[in-house]
Amino acid sequence: MGGVISNFLHPVTNLPKNFDQTDLLLVSLIVIVGTLLAYSLYINSLKYTEPHIVGMLGMLEPITAILISTLFLGVSFLGFQQLGIFVVFLSLFLINFPAKKK
Repeated sequence: MGGVISNFLHPVTNLPKNFDQTDLLLVSLIVIVGTLLAYSLYINSLKYTEPHIVGMLGMLEPITAILISTLFLGVSFLGFQQLGIFVVFLSLFLINFPAKKK
């Protein structure tokens, strides 16, 4: 949805002047490997792992992104990231909290 909406502000047809075939190849690789292949591997992992485990691991992905960008890319670690990590850990705790038997 974000890509469709942002296309109205910055249309895909207005490519930068120095955008060549190498750039197109690299963008295509990012789309194919970074999205299609990753999603296919994620779906196929459900054959070997229980869905709730895969769901919990999927919830840890934003935390991994924050930590990697902070450690390796020098991105500052702000309060919103800390709040986000807290909310993710809280949701993981609540999902694993045993339900009361009726």
